[in-house]
Amino acid sequence: MKFPNGELIHSCCSEFQNIEVSQSNDLRMLRTDKHAVQSALLLNHPQQLFLPYMQAMMAGLLFQPPPNKVLMLGLGGGDLVRYINHYLPKTSITAVELDAAMLEVSREYFALPDSDSIDIYIDDAMHYLNSNNACYEMILTDIYGGTEMPEILQNRRFYQHCYNRLEQNGLLILNMLISDAETFKQILWKIRQQFHRSTLCLTIPDHSNIIVFAFKQRPTELILPTLLKKAEHLNKSFELDFSGWAQQLFSTNPVVDGELIFEMEP
Repeated sequence: MKFPNGELIHSCCSEFQNIEVSQSNDLRMLRTDKHAVQSALLLNHPQQLFLPYMQAMMAGLLFQPPPNKVLMLGLGGGDLVRYINHYLPKTSITAVELDAAMLEVSREYFALPDSDSIDIYIDDAMHYLNSNNACYEMILTDIYGGTEMPEILQNRRFYQHCYNRLEQNGLLILNMLISDAETFKQILWKIRQQFHRSTLCLTIPDHSNIIVFAFKQRPTELILPTLLKKAEHLNKSFELDFSGWAQQLFSTNPVVDGELIFEMEP
């Protein structure tokens, strides 16, 4: 997706990164260290997800009911917080963000909701997972590392902690920006070892992002007609193209006799 440069309306240098906010017409964008757009806000439709990879992360709802408790590792501009708070107002959201300056920017420029159902912690994701005993039905991980894969996503202990913080039917969803296929293969194998090989990948057309879904308990609905039927309901309820993501899952992952399967080898 090609973004306009827009007019720079805010910039700051935090302990971790340079943060820039720009705006073009009704689209407000967040970049860090002059890399790709990390968050995007439609001023006339702030609750909607604009970035395709974030839309794809919500495809986890094809496999499990709407969660009661969600953990988000990485806040950015708060796009996923806005979206889930609007469409699932009864869901309790916990977000963990390393950079306090990012939280301030998301509040001032990206309409971060102020709600009793949202808790935000300034902390390292690994430390939070290791020091907290709460469990969640869904963990959404969007930790940005610029042009490099963040070190935390290469650490096997991170996936052990995520596994331990999930409910029995829980789902870990990770956004990975792929620049090196071999590194991604190694990371995926670590995830698959921890999650008993119960993973699916979703590629994003025309993007370098791959969304990884890691299931603590294998889903039973893995046939396209079943997923498409569920997607029809989700399309209307959540204003996203779940039907398209269901089709893309069947293009990305191995299929035997019309059913998605989990590979036994990396």
